[in-house]
Amino acid sequence: MKYDPALVAAILRRDLFSFIRGTFPIVAPGASFTPNWHLEAIAYALTQVLEGKTRRLIITVPPRSLKSISASVAFPAFILGHDPRRRIICVSYSESLARKHANDTRAVMRSGLYSRLFPASRISSAKDTELEFATTLGGNRLATSVGGTLTGRGGNFVIIDDPMKPQEAYSEAARDSVKQWYSNTLLTRLDDKTQDAIIVVMQRLHVDDLVGYLREQGGWTQDDLEAREREPWFDPAGFLLAFRGPELLGFHWTKRHSATLGEVYVIGVAPAAQGLRLGTALLIAGLEHLRAGGASDVLLYVDESNVAAMALYEKFGFRRYDSDVQFRATRG
Repeated sequence: MKYDPALVAAILRRDLFSFIRGTFPIVAPGASFTPNWHLEAIAYALTQVLEGKTRRLIITVPPRSLKSISASVAFPAFILGHDPRRRIICVSYSESLARKHANDTRAVMRSGLYSRLFPASRISSAKDTELEFATTLGGNRLATSVGGTLTGRGGNFVIIDDPMKPQEAYSEAARDSVKQWYSNTLLTRLDDKTQDAIIVVMQRLHVDDLVGYLREQGGWTQDDLEAREREPWFDPAGFLLAFRGPELLGFHWTKRHSATLGEVYVIGVAPAAQGLRLGTALLIAGLEHLRAGGASDVLLYVDESNVAAMALYEKFGFRRYDSDVQFRATRG
């Protein structure tokens, strides 16, 4: 079958899924690429990030799903192909894994295919190490491991790919270490915290892993919100928003289980509104809304390690009703 090379090149330049498929033989020679809907979904979600439509993205898939080749190898090369000035930080649980992903991206960008697709994007000989390389136009891809130092470094895209070893998932100390490094170190590395993006791609290992923690913090995409709006319990009147001019500062999403039982479903406050006691005001507004609708009891779920939240809710009359406890089996 005849094909137009110029048309194929245009497709590979514009469509991330096609680019992943086209570069797969470079990083996995001899392996067979099997197209599947989940790869198209991953490529679509990553493209939304590239276009600035999504700034916080979580992808959870099982092992051996080509998530790393898609998100940590092909996507950084695709980003730098479209704008060689962009700066990318890629994180994995170990330096050896981070190094492998970096070398695979380098192999893609040094290939003849990539040179034909993106002739303006070139790796600079002035900065080309296993963990970091720069482009001739000032962009770069920096690889590091969880817990690694990032002092003085920044990026437009942060890609976190499997931040924890599976065998460490049941260690509370290990999970907390990942979450603390994310909050205290990685979040501060974005060049522009209002425009730059963070992507987490991993297999779920525990309800309290990094993905579980991030979902507790909010940051949902439009798709997440629309999915919940389709739930039978969704009530637009119970979705309370706090604005300062055109700026959304926070929200309280309430939920009804019955005519007399409501729930504090989610309360979110923007970083810019921290210290304004907006969380308290939103809690009061949500409770008043539920009370006005006939709710005599209100429930909520909170991690008992969140001391500040526990104190706030107890101040408003909430009392411990039940506890969820997780157990694991050990071989001895």
